[in-house]
Amino acid sequence: MNIEDKYDAMCVDALKERFKIKDGIYKDPKFIEDSLKFCRDIIISEFEKEATRIVSFNLVCNNLADYSFISVNQPTLLDEKLKHTLYVIKRKQYKYLFSEIVKFKLHNDQSNTDNTLRINLLYLTNILHMISENLYMFYINNNSGMQLILENKNFEYKFFDNSFNLKKKQIIEITTFDFFKGKIGGQELIDKFLDTATSAFGDVVNNFRDVVFEEFIKLTNSKQEIRKRLPDEVVDISGLYYNFPNNPFLQGLTLKGDSVSLLTNFTHPHKAYRSRYRPILELNIDGNPRYITTPYLVFEALGEHITNQIPFGNLPEEWQVNKMMTNYSSKQRDEHDKWLDDLVENVLVDNNLIFLRNKKSIDGMSLNEQPSSIDGMNVGEIDFIIVDIKQKMISVVDCKHLKTKYDFANFGDDKSKFVKGKDPYEPRLSIKHKWVYNNLVRVQNEINRLYCSRYDILDFNVDLYFITNAPSFYSFFSKYPIIPISQLKLKLDGVK
Repeated sequence: MNIEDKYDAMCVDALKERFKIKDGIYKDPKFIEDSLKFCRDIIISEFEKEATRIVSFNLVCNNLADYSFISVNQPTLLDEKLKHTLYVIKRKQYKYLFSEIVKFKLHNDQSNTDNTLRINLLYLTNILHMISENLYMFYINNNSGMQLILENKNFEYKFFDNSFNLKKKQIIEITTFDFFKGKIGGQELIDKFLDTATSAFGDVVNNFRDVVFEEFIKLTNSKQEIRKRLPDEVVDISGLYYNFPNNPFLQGLTLKGDSVSLLTNFTHPHKAYRSRYRPILELNIDGNPRYITTPYLVFEALGEHITNQIPFGNLPEEWQVNKMMTNYSSKQRDEHDKWLDDLVENVLVDNNLIFLRNKKSIDGMSLNEQPSSIDGMNVGEIDFIIVDIKQKMISVVDCKHLKTKYDFANFGDDKSKFVKGKDPYEPRLSIKHKWVYNNLVRVQNEINRLYCSRYDILDFNVDLYFITNAPSFYSFFSKYPIIPISQLKLKLDGVK
């Protein structure tokens, strides 16, 4: 039996036993959700079981280096026709492994893994990827439109909702590797963060930066050479932990075996302890702790903190007691909101459009104090009111800084922000749109005062949409258009 048949048969047998079902087609939404989670948990268990076969420190180092290498060389590898899907699956496989190997007791030997283990882990990762994808698409499609087909020892989750299948086809056609990433933290932002961290935590940060990114090579007693480390070079930084024991900066970047769970990576992806936020692996090597990483892992994790964590008020718990870091987080949140608004303004100016920005009051009326048709919600600040004189169109716009995307869990998180929670985006934008529509005289007065003009906009149409820093899968299902900043000019030019 080949590997595909082996794991398919395992899931089918388990499904039939757990839910007391036979071959057939099943569409009940509650069953679809429960069965997807059940299959996910089975495959996670199998992945964890396979991963325990890794006992060599040398093999762990190889995995770290391989992950960093394929990540850095992505464009080259893709040019060599390494399929995008395989590239994604291989990176996920390594990430899942990093959450496992910190639990193991390893040995300092030179043994390597066999090819069967590599194939098994890659295939199990692929199944987890597909199950995760199906589950979150099911959620985004309002828990509907999906069926499970069981036949002999094979199973398949498939959408029977034609409208959803059309959207899925559109996604496949337009999605490039980095389509959903949006703005990410670069070296300039990372250097700025490390400077702040140095002020907050002291010399340990400079020591960390030097050890991870540079190597000092002693030439003579009086001379030494500084070499920039390669991104995929495995670095043992255990010495820092001995020199700075229990240091909160280092601890906040350390992935430990007693705090990780592969299942939590799926059930609570934004709260889980994972190498994406904690790039230093604490390993047990023959009973002794060792701390290893690569320059790329650190660069990736710091970029993640700067882009997807700190601006949203999320700091490692070890950093939360540091007042300087919490102040930095609050400041970054404000700067990221302003950054997106600035980009929007630049596009509007380049297109010679009339607009109002960040309006808390219009024509003497406070928007923060204006009640709406929704109990407990006032109109609130309007990010942009854009006026296109030629098209006779007024657009009410909210700008939203979303987390950049790495897996389908992020897409589900987007939906929750737009339609659920204490202050969901869609109802809020609808309130602002309704106010503008009913108060065009005030809007006209505000514009004419600001532009020293006599525009007449009272018979203009009024639409509404969101502008985001990064594209969102939810945009294919949202009530109102969600336009990434990269496509705003096309939107303004009327390109669909």
